This record gives sequence, C-alpha cells and structure tokens, in this order.
Amino acid sequence: LRSARRATFFDVFLLVMSFAASALRTTQQRAQAVCARVVPKRAYGAPADGPPPVDYPWMAPSEPSRWKSEHVVFTVLAGWAVGLSAAKAAFGGGKKEEKK
Repeated sequence: LRSARRATFFDVFLLVMSFAASALRTTQQRAQAVCARVVPKRAYGAPADGPPPVDYPWMAPSEPSRWKSEHVVFTVLAGWAVGLSAAKAAFGGGKKEEKK
C-alpha cells in the first residue's frame, strides 16, 4: 500500500493559480473575439481622398495636417502649459520680503 501524501499549502496554491490562469486566458480570448465582431476598427477621421494620418507626430513634424487629432490636442495643451508657466515666471513677482 502506498501512503497518500497530504497536499501542502504550496500544492493547493499552484492548483488554484493554474486554474485562475487558464480561466483568465479563456476569458481574454472570448472578449477579444466579441470585440472583433462588435467594435469596428477605429478610424481617425481622415478624409478618404487625403493622405492617411501619421502614427507619431515626429514622423512628419512639418505637416500638422497629417497628424491625428489626438496629437494636435496634446500639442495645443502643451503650448498652453508652456505659455502659462512662462507668464507666471515673468509676471508672477514672487515672494516679497518685508523690511523691519
């Protein structure tokens, strides 16, 4: 007769993690299949007869008309941030010392 080995905490942990990993994998595969059927590929609103938008602004830095709209928004927001911080530095004044 063989003596039955008692399952340790580590054995149970490995079993549970293996089950969780396989469940996660099948859930992800199902979600990807559903999304592929339901959600069409996102188009960036480029005109059909115009050039396609570039993936990154630094691929065509001198042609903002080919940038995606998200890149234009980020660039405008960055410009405002630079302008406001420069104005604060120039006209902010800073702390004034009190003379006694």
